[in-house]
Amino acid sequence: MSEFSWKRDLDIVMWRATILHNLLRSLCAGIVWGTLMLVLLLGGADPAGAPPLGVVLFYPVVWPLGYLFVFLPAGLVSGLLSRLGVPFAGFISIAFSLFIVVGDPLVWMLKRIKPQLVPVEAPRFFEFSVIVFVVDEEKERALQETVVGAVRGLQGREGSDA
Repeated sequence: MSEFSWKRDLDIVMWRATILHNLLRSLCAGIVWGTLMLVLLLGGADPAGAPPLGVVLFYPVVWPLGYLFVFLPAGLVSGLLSRLGVPFAGFISIAFSLFIVVGDPLVWMLKRIKPQLVPVEAPRFFEFSVIVFVVDEEKERALQETVVGAVRGLQGREGSDA
């Protein structure tokens, strides 16, 4: 499917699978960021303003909460502003997606190892968006057939009017 459209595709979204998949992405991102910070902290690097070790160990739990309350709303608002033509708003959406996209390779590997844990047929290795919508493929096909039929009907009318 092409880019998600709120008007066109809202009825075919599988909301439970969408929420679970995006929380899984953010959980995996928390694991990646937590591991990275743990390696930096235990490796002797002491970056300025680094969180304490206890906080780093909770990244896999805290990251999904941060996703729900910070990354997702801010990413959706900046994406909307970008579609409305606000200059540079898309860069903000991209920045928020980078906090989550680091977990996508783990989701991709998890799908290969334990497919029933990932509610998406074929997750991408990197999905550069703040939210991935899971759609019902049967409803999507029916919607596409309806649209194609309507377009053909309009073309037939135009040909008979001439």
